[in-house]
Amino acid sequence: GYASALIVLVDESNRPTFWAEAGMGDAYGPLNALLQRGELPPCCDRSRPVGELVLVQVENHCRPCPIAEAYIGKQALCVRLGHGGLVFGYLATILHSGLAVDAEERSLLSELAGDLGYALHNIRVLQAREKAERERKLLESQLLQAQKMESVGRLAGGVAHDFNNMLTVILGNAELVMQALSPGDPLRADIDEIIK
Repeated sequence: GYASALIVLVDESNRPTFWAEAGMGDAYGPLNALLQRGELPPCCDRSRPVGELVLVQVENHCRPCPIAEAYIGKQALCVRLGHGGLVFGYLATILHSGLAVDAEERSLLSELAGDLGYALHNIRVLQAREKAERERKLLESQLLQAQKMESVGRLAGGVAHDFNNMLTVILGNAELVMQALSPGDPLRADIDEIIK
């Protein structure tokens, strides 16, 4: 019994991030442009603070909306999609002319919105979990790399220490030989090179 439907997902600032429609035809182009500019249709703005299903007469409440002219004389139902105090988006429908909106219809659409809000909440939780897991793996990789570098540093420090010990022995012996040589001895130049 719906002439058209629109679903809009929003970010934390209530700006549209994704949207899809059915049944709007040519009227969708201007609405798409509105959403691309980061603006919501009036019906979505009306349902945000209420949190419940909002029934609006298109000609009375939707004038700034670019699709209002195409739906004069019809009613729109809009409900926010949320869970746990968070708003994930909106579901808006335009009813065919003469279709009555009874309590059962309102209840079904509200239940659908609740189910969609819960599903979007679960998707966000899953995405947050996956992001946390990626970050954990990245940190784990960085820690492993740091541990490898620390091991290489310790190894290099140990090698340098051992090498320094050998050089100390060579230098000590070269200085002893230098002291034992007479000032004009031709080997002094070679020993001096060893010390350098």
